Amino acid sequence: MLLLVILALLFLVRLPCLVAAGPDGSPVLCLPLYGGQGFSLYYVHSVQRTPVRENFLPGPGDQLLLTSVVYHSLGVGLPFLPGEGSLTNREGQFVLTGMNRLFPEVSLGVEPVARQAIIHRDRQYDLNSLFAAGSVIRLRIVRLSPAAVLRQRLANGRELFD
Repeated sequence: MLLLVILALLFLVRLPCLVAAGPDGSPVLCLPLYGGQGFSLYYVHSVQRTPVRENFLPGPGDQLLLTSVVYHSLGVGLPFLPGEGSLTNREGQFVLTGMNRLFPEVSLGVEPVARQAIIHRDRQYDLNSLFAAGSVIRLRIVRLSPAAVLRQRLANGRELFD
């Protein structure tokens, strides 16, 4: 009986994973978002040239829920209006909270000057080392079984699935 329960958990249970897919749609990076874990999208702002960190959680319907953004400066292209959330200054960092914006997926162009990365469980994944410069990638949540995660990890011989 215990073996049946373990097999069911390995093959039938589907858990949310953040997938970063290349232009052809194939996954290049997959990170588990178990137990409400989130991730951050880090980049250098194109106008202000200062770091930005957008914080996401899994949302309803496997959407990406943008919860907050941390800026190191204010200016053109950075949110500041009252309807965009609550803005506070925390030791020189501007933190915009209460955003609660849902996205079915996030598409972005990988540019070396932006130094984009995904931060997950205190580990940083440099998008410029995973994708070709100028390519458009998609970030989305996909539900995978633990067995599928393990199979992909073993088949690829690298940390496709972390």
